[in-house]
Amino acid sequence: DDTPYDTQFCNWTVQSRFPSNQVTLGPWVNPTFLVGDFGLLRESFKNQEWGFQNWTTRRLQLTYNGLSWRDTAQVQFSMRRKAYWYTINIVIPSQIMWVMCYSSLYIRPDASPARVSLVVLSILTLITLSNRAFDMLPIVSEPVWITDYLFILNILCCAHLAQFILLHSALRAQDRRKKRKQQQQQQD
Repeated sequence: DDTPYDTQFCNWTVQSRFPSNQVTLGPWVNPTFLVGDFGLLRESFKNQEWGFQNWTTRRLQLTYNGLSWRDTAQVQFSMRRKAYWYTINIVIPSQIMWVMCYSSLYIRPDASPARVSLVVLSILTLITLSNRAFDMLPIVSEPVWITDYLFILNILCCAHLAQFILLHSALRAQDRRKKRKQQQQQQD
């Protein structure tokens, strides 16, 4: 599933209530914006979240209860969610947080506060971004790539933290061995 950049396919059917009437969807104002053979205007369909595309229209005569033919107009189009909001507010900040977390690997191992603060700040920010993404997305029972992406980044950041904990523990154990060795040499 490509949510949040999902595409919805819409089929809108308008049918006359009376057999002798024709279906008309709108006035013909500017022929360059017309969809199909009747006056539905593309320019009137605008939205900040969705992009409308692939417009097709058909005029049909459909049967009603098998008794009479009714004039019918069908409009088909697709709506694709625009990616701008998710890209600017979720994807790019999460990549910055992961790079910041990854950069902690290049800080001296004995500089514990600097390394820990970079990693923990990245993890907390990614959790906040994940919560924001979950709040904005529709509830679905399928995997959604953006939440999987944020989950994987959280795992990578936690792996950086685990790596730091192991490295810091190993360095402390090495320092203790050096101190014991020095104490034994001084006693001898």
